[in-house]
Amino acid sequence: MVMSVTLFEGVVLLIIAGISIVIWWGVKRLVKLNDDEGKRLENIDKSLAKICERLGKSDVWMTLHSKQDDERHEESKRILVSLQEAIINLKK
Repeated sequence: MVMSVTLFEGVVLLIIAGISIVIWWGVKRLVKLNDDEGKRLENIDKSLAKICERLGKSDVWMTLHSKQDDERHEESKRILVSLQEAIINLKK
């Protein structure tokens, strides 16, 4: 069984092989682009997680700080009232 390839069949085989190589290269490129995009999205996710964590900590700090400010304000008002009473008592 001898297989002979004519010039036309050879050219057709080369064209099919060339098209197959180009398609394979395109598929590899698409897969790599998807992988790169996935890595980029993971990095964005990590960055957003850090930002959310910091915002949460700052919210807690602001809440505690405002609570302390309110307590200090109330204490200052009590001290002012007691000082006013002491001054009024001294005048009498």
